[in-house]
Amino acid sequence: MCITLSMVSAQVMAKYNVVFQYLLRLKRIQVDLESSWAVMRRQAGRSRDLPLHTRRLPLWHLRHHMAYIIANLQIYVQVCLSCHFLAFAEPAIHSIS
Repeated sequence: MCITLSMVSAQVMAKYNVVFQYLLRLKRIQVDLESSWAVMRRQAGRSRDLPLHTRRLPLWHLRHHMAYIIANLQIYVQVCLSCHFLAFAEPAIHSIS
């Protein structure tokens, strides 16, 4: 089953474009959080100062919670997008069968 762009109006395409731009922003945030984790790990490996490690622990927890929220938000938006697309495509699929 192939859904052509002619089946989707320009208004709907504009809405999907907004959602995909949002997903791309979430992905960039996710990559930035992962790279910040790598930097923090390298710095922690070089430093043998225990107080520095304990001062950074809350920051590591914050980064972990932020990464968790971003990853789950990204999954949620993708699932919602898939469900809406399936609801849109289902009548077309049934009309072909």
